[in-house]
Amino acid sequence: MKPILLWPVLMILFSFSLGAQSSFDDYEELLDKAGYAENWEVRQKYTETIMAPFYTVMHVPAAVSSQIISEGDVKFELRRAETSFYLLFLNEDEGEFPTLGRGNWVIKRDIRSGDFLQAKIFLQNDADTFIRLFPGEDRSYLDVYLYGRQIYTKIPVSVAFEELILSPFARITSLTENIIDWNKILTDRTYEEWDILDDLSFELEKGAARLEYVDDGAMNSREEWVYIETGELQTEEVTGVNCSGFLKWVADGFYRPAPYGDGEWLTFEELLELPEEWLEKESSWDRNFEHRDPRFGLDWTRNIAAILREAFTGLETGYDQMDVDRVPFYDYKADVGYSASELETILYLLAVDRPGRIYWGAVSSPWKPAGESVTLWQYYHTALFVPRFSEEGDFICDVFQSGEWTSLEIFLHTYGEDWVHLTVSDGLKTFDPPALP
Repeated sequence: MKPILLWPVLMILFSFSLGAQSSFDDYEELLDKAGYAENWEVRQKYTETIMAPFYTVMHVPAAVSSQIISEGDVKFELRRAETSFYLLFLNEDEGEFPTLGRGNWVIKRDIRSGDFLQAKIFLQNDADTFIRLFPGEDRSYLDVYLYGRQIYTKIPVSVAFEELILSPFARITSLTENIIDWNKILTDRTYEEWDILDDLSFELEKGAARLEYVDDGAMNSREEWVYIETGELQTEEVTGVNCSGFLKWVADGFYRPAPYGDGEWLTFEELLELPEEWLEKESSWDRNFEHRDPRFGLDWTRNIAAILREAFTGLETGYDQMDVDRVPFYDYKADVGYSASELETILYLLAVDRPGRIYWGAVSSPWKPAGESVTLWQYYHTALFVPRFSEEGDFICDVFQSGEWTSLEIFLHTYGEDWVHLTVSDGLKTFDPPALP
C-alpha cells in the first residue's frame, strides 16, 4: 500500500527543480513549526472519490484514515447542500474531528455539473482564517483571509486546481513564495517568547483577580490608592483601579526592576506629560483640556511605552517613537491608530512579525465639543493586549482592562465600532509589580 499511496505525490515532487524542492522542504518545516496539520496522504487515498461524478459518491461513507508520513488521523466526510456538495478532510484534535480545524480541507463542487468551485484550507481553528483556492484555465487562483480580512486576492498559481487539491500544502506555499510572504502569516509555535508572554498573562490575571474597579483610581509612586485627577486618597471602602490605573500597575511591574529603571514606581506626572508641540498650540484641543482632557488615554499609553523603553535600553525615546504605525496590509491613521473591528487580524500579524511584544491601547471615538465646528477624538479608555501562540499553534490574545481579564472577543463586542491606537513594549523579562492587598 505504501508505494501506491505515495507514488502520485512523489511524481509531483520529483517534477520540481532542485531549487523548488529545497523551497518545498523549507515550507514543510515552517508549516510543521506553525502547528499546521497536513492530510495530503488521505486526500491522495480518496483521489477517485474527489474526482468522481456526484451521483457515484453520495453514498461513500464517512471514515477515519491513518497516515504514514504525516501525524494524526483524518476523517473523510461528504456533505450535500442545495446546489453543491462538499468533500471534507478533517484532522483529528484530541479525539474529535472539528470542521474548523487548522489544516482542514473543504472541497466544493457543483451538484449538477460536477465542476469544482473552490477549496478552503483553514490556517487557524477559526471560520474566518483560511486559504481559498479557485480553478482557472490550466492554473489556479488563491485568496488569503485572516480573521475575516482578505489580505491577498486572486494570486495566480501555475498548477491546475485538480492537481493542487491532491498536493501537500507546502507545495502551494512554495509556488506562491514570490508573491506571498508566508513568514508574515505563519510563525514558530516553539519560540520561547510565547512562554514568557504566557507566564506574564498568568501573573496579570492573578493581579486582576485581586483588584476592584474604582473610577479614576490608581496607586501612586508611594503605593497609596488615590484618584489620578486630584491625587487624593480614595474614599471607597474597597480601593482599586480604573483602566489607566491598571495599566500603571502593570507598567510599574516592569519599570522598577528594569536595568535602567530608578528602583521606584512611576509617577502620575511623567505619565500625564504632554508633548511640547501640543503645549504650544492654541486650539480646540487646548480649550477643552480643562473639562474633558480628550487626549488622556493617548498620552498615558504613549508615555508608558516610551518610559519603559528608556528603562529597558537606556536610550532616550520620543513620545511617539513607540507608536505602532506600520502593520502589513493596513494604513495607520496618525494619533488614532486602527479600526478596532480589524484588531484581531492586526494583533495576529504583529505577533507573527515580532514575537514577545505587548501592546498598550488607547480607545477613541469622534467627539464634537459644544460650540465647536471641528470633530475631535476622545480617548476614553485604555487596555493592554498580550498576543501569542499556544504550544499547538493557536493564536491567543488576552486583554486586560480596568483591573479585569477579558478575551479579545469580549473587548471587540464592546469597542468594535471605535478606534484603537497602539504603542508597543518588548524586551520584557522581569515583572515585579506593587503588592496588592
